[in-house]
Amino acid sequence: MRAWNDFADQYGTDKALADLDSAQIEAVVDLLLLVVYADGKVSVMETMELDEALDKLPAIADKRDIANARLAEGKARMTGPDADLAGIAKAAADALPAGDARRIVFEMCATMAHADIQLAADESSALGIIAAALGIDAATAKGIIDAHG
Repeated sequence: MRAWNDFADQYGTDKALADLDSAQIEAVVDLLLLVVYADGKVSVMETMELDEALDKLPAIADKRDIANARLAEGKARMTGPDADLAGIAKAAADALPAGDARRIVFEMCATMAHADIQLAADESSALGIIAAALGIDAATAKGIIDAHG
């Protein structure tokens, strides 16, 4: 399985994401997890989509370890009445380069939101927060969300 993951990493990484470093990969994972935890549950389909999303990120040795660590701590940071979703989204967005990378990451988030078939209101809200943090206007965000549904 490791060989397949390496192959997918090498050939599946979008050129706009190819130069992301570990901190930027953490940021992408955080944005994806904001969507995953938005409706209060992690579905099997979301777990599978997260794995697919990781294949779109650059091949660095510890990216799955990063994702697993962020997944383990994410629920505590991203759920509950004290969760600062806008702050998490802004910090993640600030770590990402401007331009196409941000749009592609938002597309990944939109795909994640639709992973369990129905777009929940909380997931839609999370996408709005993420779009704003990434500097994507509402009309463009809606178009991306609709295209990935």
